[in-house]
Amino acid sequence: MRLLTVLLLAFLASAALTSAYIVVGSGEVRERAFLTVLITPLLWAGFMVYAYWDRKAWRPAATCAGIIAVCSALIVAAPPLAP
Repeated sequence: MRLLTVLLLAFLASAALTSAYIVVGSGEVRERAFLTVLITPLLWAGFMVYAYWDRKAWRPAATCAGIIAVCSALIVAAPPLAP
């Protein structure tokens, strides 16, 4: 369970968080995209550490799955970006 969380769910959670930030955040898209390039590896590493830090193996997996679900709903519900 931990290896699945580290290899798949941590990456998807960090990608979903940064994608939701691009879609929902304020400011120009160019600035938000630049920040996500810097933040995505840090989030991914943070989720990997959390996957092995917590004593229960299901908590990090459930947290990452919840983040993926919430961010995906935000992305789908948000209006399209202006070009």
